[in-house]
Amino acid sequence: MKKIIFFSLLLVFVSLLAAGQQFGVMLGGGLSKKTGTSDISNDITDPLFTLNGYLFTNIGIGKKHSAALLPSLGYTSKGIVYHDLYLMDILGNIFTKSDYKSRISYLQLDIPLCYQFSFSNKGKMFVGGGPYMAYALSGKAGYFNNSASDVNDDRFSGTTSIDFKNENLSRFDAGLVLQANAIFSGRYCVGLKWDIGLTNLYKKKVFGDTHNRMFGLNVGYIFNKK
Repeated sequence: MKKIIFFSLLLVFVSLLAAGQQFGVMLGGGLSKKTGTSDISNDITDPLFTLNGYLFTNIGIGKKHSAALLPSLGYTSKGIVYHDLYLMDILGNIFTKSDYKSRISYLQLDIPLCYQFSFSNKGKMFVGGGPYMAYALSGKAGYFNNSASDVNDDRFSGTTSIDFKNENLSRFDAGLVLQANAIFSGRYCVGLKWDIGLTNLYKKKVFGDTHNRMFGLNVGYIFNKK
């Protein structure tokens, strides 16, 4: 059902793109982290640097376009870095420490409603928020910064693809996006965005109640200046 809803919204984005007064592209990076409860302490976690890029359109609302929808669709990656995890052998004995990195690549749809105002003769500002929905395309995870001589277990060496089914991870993510975009000379964009995940990343709550967080900085270009 969630997949049906998500891909239906992709069709909505295509319709919005056709109706938009402007369209452009944004590229940038961000810092991603997870919040909530799990069996791993937040004291040993750090943000993960991620990349993102998306197409967006601008749909003015009202006679003076004091408000606007800024729907966007694109790629974003989210994840986290864990430090000094204790690794155990098959008998449950701790034999080393290691760092661990998890990164998931999403196709994400944002639909923020923004207040629009001019701050100079050639500049406009868009500030607002709205819902986002994302679907995981793939994921990678692996251990690093451990001693090869201490680790003789294939489970703790190299990077592997995330098995969403067997690891009880949901491919679906949704939440609230807050953003502020500045447009200069009708062409060039600089934007900040904050994704606040509201969906538990675990299919079963017994494994924890964890949510995505991501703060990003993007720059962009508008193709059809108005």
